[in-house]
Amino acid sequence: MSMVQDIGGVEGLHRASDVLFEAARANPVLAGLFESIDTPAQRERFEEALRLHLDFESDAVPGAMAEAHKALMGRGISDADFDAVYDLYHETLSEVGVPGGMLYGFLEAFEDLRDRLVDE
Repeated sequence: MSMVQDIGGVEGLHRASDVLFEAARANPVLAGLFESIDTPAQRERFEEALRLHLDFESDAVPGAMAEAHKALMGRGISDADFDAVYDLYHETLSEVGVPGGMLYGFLEAFEDLRDRLVDE
């Protein structure tokens, strides 16, 4: 069984997306950033990056992570905003049952984007 199947397959990926975007819109720090990017295409990008990571397709993860977050580039993201999204990923992935090692691997891949997303 794959890690994607462990979290409920495609439905688990959709659930992760739902949890993430609902929590982001409810977060006063992140609501403005996520209102304009909560689209079917953005959800697909997030789900694809998570699927690749959970399926151990490590060569494809950096590109998928960059693609999933390109809507946030150049949007005046601060370190505090980035940290809030990082925490949101942690909470979301924990809630949907991503195992600890895989969760922290995803967070590390996201952390690698900090320099590209945070506007000084």
